[in-house]
Amino acid sequence: MAGGRALLSGPRSWCELLLARRFGIQNEKRNVTLCSQNGRWMTENSLPKRSSQSQDQRSTLSNIAALVGAGAMGMLGLAGFAHADEAEHGLQAPSYPWSHSGWFSSYDHASLVSFLCIGCIRRISRFCIVIRRGHQVYKEVCAACHAMSLVTYRDLIGVAYTEAEVKALASEIEVEDGPNDAGEMFMRPGKPSDHLQAPYANEQAARAANGGAYPPDLSLICKARHNGQNYIFSLLMGYRDAPAGISIAKDVVTYLSWAAEPEADERKLIGAKWILGACIALFQAGYFKRWKWAPYKSRRIIWDVVN
Repeated sequence: MAGGRALLSGPRSWCELLLARRFGIQNEKRNVTLCSQNGRWMTENSLPKRSSQSQDQRSTLSNIAALVGAGAMGMLGLAGFAHADEAEHGLQAPSYPWSHSGWFSSYDHASLVSFLCIGCIRRISRFCIVIRRGHQVYKEVCAACHAMSLVTYRDLIGVAYTEAEVKALASEIEVEDGPNDAGEMFMRPGKPSDHLQAPYANEQAARAANGGAYPPDLSLICKARHNGQNYIFSLLMGYRDAPAGISIAKDVVTYLSWAAEPEADERKLIGAKWILGACIALFQAGYFKRWKWAPYKSRRIIWDVVN
């Protein structure tokens, strides 16, 4: 070894094997020169070359250009899809502030309102008036053509009506039931477990009565249409002879939104409980972690070099 350098030859030398493992050099039968510079061992083959740098720069630029081109093509595809969606569904309906559309907001049905009255607290049961008015408008106007086959009368108990009122509403209709002991079908008064009565017996009768058009079922109309609540409200207010007052259209849309998701309030309540429980568990886990690892992080290790 002279001048801090050593020339090692032979493909089986341990230095060459180490360099082959370190720098990915395999099956090369050539001399390898090791240089000791400031305590670090280097090889001449591992030194960067200008030609390789220029090739890497060119490949990087080509990759960037390919990514930019792919992004541009993707944006053009999204624009075409949005144009096709607009042509199919029409213009986007404006967004309206619905009181029940928030993460932690509800329809406020069957809630108990407490207020102070001459030194005493009274509790008054209050149902969701909006859903009640919406059901009345549906019953008097919309039910002449549209059915709600997935909603039963008992679903309205505690939401818009009391149990006695629901029984009275259900008794106003007659439902075909049977067979009886004689094997014949018979008509009976409605019960709270019955579904809302459809205006037509079948689809053919509905089309015959509406000039070939089939009135859709309104049970899931808010879920079946894009941007359902805003779409239906804009549709109701878009006619030249709109319903008398915005509140009526708003009540109907609120009722249809509840009919599509009657479990929305319960789902939000369960979600809030889970979020609260997760926050408490996260706080406890962080406290336990600090308590468990604090002795290990704050300790000092002293080596007795004398003994």
